[in-house]
Amino acid sequence: FMARLNLERFLLAYPQSVNVNDAFFLLGYIAMYDNKMDKADSYFGLVGGPLKQLADIGKAEVALKGENVKLAESIIGALDKKELEHNPRARYVRATILSKKGMQKEAVDIISRVSDAVLKEEDLRADKALIYFNASRFNETEKLCKSIIADPVSKLEQQKAQKILAKLYEGKGRVDEALALYLEIVPFDTSDSIKMSVAKLYDIKGDTGNAIKYLNLLKDKGLRSSEMEKRLSKLMAARNPEAAAYLSKFSAALSQDSPFMVTAARYLIENGKKLDGNMMLRRALQGVEKGAAALLMAEELFNDGKYSEAKKLAQPLLLENRYFIQATFLMSDILKKEGDPAGAITYLEKATKYSNDSRIDSKIADLYIERGDRTTALKYYKAASERGAAIAALRAGDLLYRSGNVSQAGLYYKKALSLGLSDQKDLQWAYYQYGKITGNKEYLKKASQGGGLVGEAAGIQLEGR
Repeated sequence: FMARLNLERFLLAYPQSVNVNDAFFLLGYIAMYDNKMDKADSYFGLVGGPLKQLADIGKAEVALKGENVKLAESIIGALDKKELEHNPRARYVRATILSKKGMQKEAVDIISRVSDAVLKEEDLRADKALIYFNASRFNETEKLCKSIIADPVSKLEQQKAQKILAKLYEGKGRVDEALALYLEIVPFDTSDSIKMSVAKLYDIKGDTGNAIKYLNLLKDKGLRSSEMEKRLSKLMAARNPEAAAYLSKFSAALSQDSPFMVTAARYLIENGKKLDGNMMLRRALQGVEKGAAALLMAEELFNDGKYSEAKKLAQPLLLENRYFIQATFLMSDILKKEGDPAGAITYLEKATKYSNDSRIDSKIADLYIERGDRTTALKYYKAASERGAAIAALRAGDLLYRSGNVSQAGLYYKKALSLGLSDQKDLQWAYYQYGKITGNKEYLKKASQGGGLVGEAAGIQLEGR
């Protein structure tokens, strides 16, 4: 800092000095050291006279640090041949270009021609180690990195060597050694790549807490959110007891536009952290998933008996195809709770004009059952079964059976089985009823294997046949 400050003061005080080029040249390397590549390139561009070719080498180094290999190659190719052959920094640049182009043998050959003493003087030993690492000469890389760490020219050189050695250990599965080195670097290296490496190593060790802690430090907000979501999702799926605590602690790091926000909020609410879950939902209401957040908030308000508030959130969702069915169900439930079951049915019947979803017909049928109107309920269960609802076909079968229409009941039990019942008890019941009606022992056997009262009844039917 003081070197830069004094050089800048010098340039202001003596703009016509014969040493101006020296000042610009030094400022270029100071800016590069501070990772201010645009400034470094600008300073090197101001250098003239005998130092111009040295400054051009600096510009090539800046280009390489920006991964612009083509530009670096162009700059270095314009140098005087003598400078190119004998300047150690020019050799380093040439070797690095070759290494980045995959020409590892040639890169090692060029950098090896520079003596260790010169490399140390130019602070290029860590760069040689990286070239060796890229060439998969791991034993030599490890030896060189360890010697730098033990006797560094600068703190920056030591950190560069630690970083290379950590990467080497990480690749070889030496997790604890790699992690120890990365943790020494983290306070000084603000790049996201280091924090990602630390998080991945903690993942390997099964320490999700520390992995999330370091991911929370990522500067790239999108990367931070997506990587934390991966870890938190795994904890939630595993029903890890710490999942809810981590969600509460790190929810601010998650993107409000991510669908995961609503999923996580639901998880928090279901696991006793309702306040934290609602806070996440309020954030999600400002993002692209505001519809899903509004629906979940409306459902929670409904569960709390706050029907008018729930209605305010649910009504606008009726205009969105994505939420139409769930919002319609919620609105019908609200009307039912408010003492208007007929209104709830009317609401759902209107919805059938805009959607062929079988769940609407099934919901209407359930409401008619509650009102004692089995005839109308049957009509809607049949309609739902025609649209592929297995459970509706089962309910239709039950109603037909109770009304004495046994043959028709058998057809609907068969249909329920064909459509595929997901609930094992429903499946056992369908097997039993169809087997009993048709006298088919195979279906009765399947029912008997389910156990319980239905299984016993199926067993009795089998004994009597």
